[in-house]
Amino acid sequence: MRNLRHLRRGLAAALAVPLLLAGCGDDESSGGSDGPATETSDAPTGDEAAIQETMTAFILEPRCDLATPDYLVVLSLDDEKTPAEACEQWESFFVEPSFDADDIVYSNLEINGDTATIEVGSELINITTLYQLTKVDGTWLVSGDDFNSEIPGEETP
Repeated sequence: MRNLRHLRRGLAAALAVPLLLAGCGDDESSGGSDGPATETSDAPTGDEAAIQETMTAFILEPRCDLATPDYLVVLSLDDEKTPAEACEQWESFFVEPSFDADDIVYSNLEINGDTATIEVGSELINITTLYQLTKVDGTWLVSGDDFNSEIPGEETP
């Protein structure tokens, strides 16, 4: 029983890492309050911007509409659940983030047609999670992560 409890805690921690990297509060604007907002040429555009927006919203809010139904079922740890049941579980277990969107760092984005992988981390802690996204009807949806899914082409260290 104790091992099961540790497994659940470890799995919950692995799933929650990206959630802990993000902040609470609504981050509707992109400008900060600590100085003038400046545009840089490094600002993401196109698919890169759409992928980052999807990831940020998925991390900050319990948004089932930003994940594929199959991924929601995988996150539920019960392949007998329907996507609707898995979504309900995702929403009920969601933990309010303690950081904001500016704390999230994206790297190693690779787009291959209608699939992409992106590494999500933070400068605050030295932990990253690799996510997979799939473009469905023109919208990027989270479809996997390196803790719960086999991501094609993922290299193991």
